Amino acid sequence: MLAQFDGADPMANNLFRYNLSVNDGRGDYGGITVFGANSSEVAKAAVFHNNTIVVNKNVVPRTKGAVWLMTDHHDDVAFFNNAFVALNGAPLIAGDTSVAQATFAGNAYWTAGGGIVLEDRAFSSVSSWAASSGQEKIAGRFVAVTSDPKFSDTTTYQLQSASPLLSAALAAGASPWPAWVSGLGSRDLGGVALSPTSRPEIGAREFLFADFNGDGKINSADLTVWRSAFGAAGLAAYRADLDGDGDSDGGDFLTWQRLVAAGAHFEPAATTVPEPQTFAIILPALLFAVSRRASLPRPSRRAACESATTNNR
Repeated sequence: MLAQFDGADPMANNLFRYNLSVNDGRGDYGGITVFGANSSEVAKAAVFHNNTIVVNKNVVPRTKGAVWLMTDHHDDVAFFNNAFVALNGAPLIAGDTSVAQATFAGNAYWTAGGGIVLEDRAFSSVSSWAASSGQEKIAGRFVAVTSDPKFSDTTTYQLQSASPLLSAALAAGASPWPAWVSGLGSRDLGGVALSPTSRPEIGAREFLFADFNGDGKINSADLTVWRSAFGAAGLAAYRADLDGDGDSDGGDFLTWQRLVAAGAHFEPAATTVPEPQTFAIILPALLFAVSRRASLPRPSRRAACESATTNNR
C-alpha cells in the first residue's frame, strides 16, 4: 500500500487499520514503512491501528522490521493497538523518532525470547525502551503488552481464548488519539463486528467469544466443535476453551449458553458476516511523503490496506 503525500497538497487524516502483514517488507522495507523526503515533504497526520505485523528474519533476511521509520521527516504519526512480532533478530522498530513526531501506545510487542531491537538499539525489555523514549506511556503508566500474544496459528493469526490481547485495545476518543479519529471502525479483518459494549482486541482480529467453529456466527454449529474437543486440554482445546481454564468441558458449554443469552458478540445463524475468500495481507504498508518527481525504489509486492479520512466507517 502506497500513500503518497505532495508537499504542496498533502493528504491528511489517514487511517490504516485491520490488516495482516506476514513476512512482507522484502527488499529493504518494513512491514510498515514511513518515509518523508525532506523537511518540506513530510509524512504526517496518519494513524496505524489494530494491525498485526509479523516479520521473521530467517524468512526475509533484508527486512527492516515490523515498523521502519525510513527518515526523520515525519510528524503526527501514531501507532495504537497493533500487534508487532519480530523473530530471529528482526527489529520491532527500525529508524528513530521522538514523542514529538510519532506516538506508540497500547501496542503488543513479541520476539519469542529473541533480542529486542527498538529504534535501532538493543534493549533488555520494551519497558526499558519506554522509560528512555517516553513511548508506550499514558499519564506515566506503561501501556504496552509484552507477553506471548497466543495466536492460534501462523496463517490466520486468530487469537486463542487465553490471549493477553483480548479486550486490551485503547479506545479512541481520548488522549493520546488525535481528535479526528472518532472510533475504531465497525468490523475486523475477517468481518467480525466489534463489540459495542467491551474493549476490542489488540491486532487485526477480534475474538468472537462463543464462536467455536470460527465462522463468524454464534449458533448450534459451534457445539459440534465443543463436542469434538470435549475432554481435550491445551492447544487442542483452545477453540472450545471458552472459560480459559485450559481444557474443554461442561463449564465451557455453560459459559457459551450464558454468552448467547446475553447476546455478547452475537451473530444470529441467519446473518451472514462478510469474510474474505482469502485473508487480506498488507505487503508492506507504506506511508510516503515525496514529490511526484522523486524516483524511489518500490516494494516488489503490494496489496491495499485501508486509507481513510474522518468519515471512515
